[in-house]
Amino acid sequence: MQRLKRWTVWRGMLILAALVWGWAASPAAYAWPGVVEGRPTMFQPGARGGYYIWHNEDEDTHWHIETTDRPGFNHLYTGAIRTDGTFVNVSGVQSEGDDWVRQEGNGVLRFHFHTFSGIDGVRFSIDGGSTLAMNLFRDDAPVALDRIYLGRDGSHPRSNPVRFNR
Repeated sequence: MQRLKRWTVWRGMLILAALVWGWAASPAAYAWPGVVEGRPTMFQPGARGGYYIWHNEDEDTHWHIETTDRPGFNHLYTGAIRTDGTFVNVSGVQSEGDDWVRQEGNGVLRFHFHTFSGIDGVRFSIDGGSTLAMNLFRDDAPVALDRIYLGRDGSHPRSNPVRFNR
């Protein structure tokens, strides 16, 4: 009988430990890749032209896809962003003229903006879902990988479309 009580206590402690460990481990299990964390340090208006993409969990709009170009240049940036979750808190960044961002259903965003030496872009968060894919274009052609800057270090993706899983 005493042995059964001890086993029951141990079993309860193991279950509790598993639940606590699972709860503590779950945020890391659902985190986006570290390569996208933090605003690229080289990003500022008039920096080298291209897409600057980052994630910041501490903001209402976690994801930033923003563009800039050198003074005197005008490029058209277009694309589609997809997730298996739902886009929320979607907002355009310094939209003017014929710039736009459109949400199509829960999981598709399309954008179109001309960027000079300022900044244009889209910011959003994702509710649920575990994937994010971006087809990125500059002047109606897929943008070169060396013009896509990811996270604090500004590293480049291996492909366009750019894909992330959490």
